[in-house]
Formats: sequence, structure tokens, C-alpha cells
Amino acid sequence: MKKIVSTNTGVFVRGSFNNWSLDNEMSRCEDGSYVAKNIMFKEGVNELKIANNDWNGLNYGYDGQKPGMFCFNYPMTENSNNNLRITVAKDTLVDVYFYKSVDSVFVRLKVSAKR
Repeated sequence: MKKIVSTNTGVFVRGSFNNWSLDNEMSRCEDGSYVAKNIMFKEGVNELKIANNDWNGLNYGYDGQKPGMFCFNYPMTENSNNNLRITVAKDTLVDVYFYKSVDSVFVRLKVSAKR
């Protein structure tokens, strides 16, 4: 388990499941990755982005994909707003992991269902 070193990061998982709010702030881990735990994705299509509070500076959606970006357990597709779209068969509690290298060349996103 990754050790969390900061909970006040200004990095959020924003999407249709939380009305694009700032309710799901990510915590920073000691390895530089970010995690937001226990997010409820609703049955059907859930759209999301990793972004800061005002959408400037950090705004990763489908248009922000770089080589190496991936999503475990669920296929990612895009819509007209460059949001990531993840479809779940039933209401599903998930953890979202995000890593961005300092030069932004390497980005990874993982959405994992809780067991």
C-alpha cells in the first residue's frame, strides 16, 4: 500500500458521478502518484477528468492521453467534450489512481473496483 503524504493537493477527480464538483480530492502518495478512494460510479456511463479547481493547468481527459496512459478493469472511450467515459454494469465503488511525470510526458490513470 502506498503511503499518503498529503491530502490537500488541489487535484480532483471530477465527473458526471459527482456533478463535476470538487468533492473527490486526490491525496498525494510518497511515490508522486495521486489516489482518490471510495468514489461511487453510477450504473451506466460515467464521464470524468483529472483536474484542478479551475480547470487551468491540470485538466486530463481523453485529449490529455499520452503513450502509457491506461485504465484497468474498464475500457476508456471519449465523448465530444474530451472526457473519459467508463461504463459500469452496476453502481460500483472505485479507487482512482493518477500519475504524471514532471515533464508531463508520462501519464497513467487507473480505475479499480473495490473488492
